[in-house]
Amino acid sequence: MTESEYETKRKFVEEQLAVLVNSIDPRILALKYKKTDAFEWVIAHYPSDAVQINVTGDSTLYIAIDVMTELFGHDSDEAKQQELRQRMNHIESACEQLTETAMKLIGEIADTTTAILQSTAQNDAEEDKPDEA
Repeated sequence: MTESEYETKRKFVEEQLAVLVNSIDPRILALKYKKTDAFEWVIAHYPSDAVQINVTGDSTLYIAIDVMTELFGHDSDEAKQQELRQRMNHIESACEQLTETAMKLIGEIADTTTAILQSTAQNDAEEDKPDEA
C-alpha cells in the first residue's frame, strides 16, 4: 500500500470517523490511526484508557464498521446499561410526579369551575327575584 493510501485512511479516521464516534459517545476524546510494519490500528482514546482496534487491510468502509462494532456493538458494557437504567428510573419517577401534580390541578380546576357555576347560578337567581318595593 502506498503512503498516500495510508494518509487517506489516517485522515478518514482522525478527522471524519472521530467526529462520528464522538457524537455517539462524547467520552471518546480522539481516534488515532497507527501503521506498523505488519499491522494497521485505530486507537480510541478515552479520558483514562484507550481501546486498540486492528484494521489491517481494511478499506475506509471496513475501518468504520470494525471501529463502530468494537466501540458500540457490545451489549455487555454494564456501566452503560446501568446508566441507561438509572436514566429510565429517573424518567419514570418524573412522570409519576407529573401525573400526581396534574391530578391535583385537575381537582382544583374542577372545584373552581363548580364554585364559579354555583356563584353564577346564585347571581342569576337573585336577579330573577321580583323587587320588593
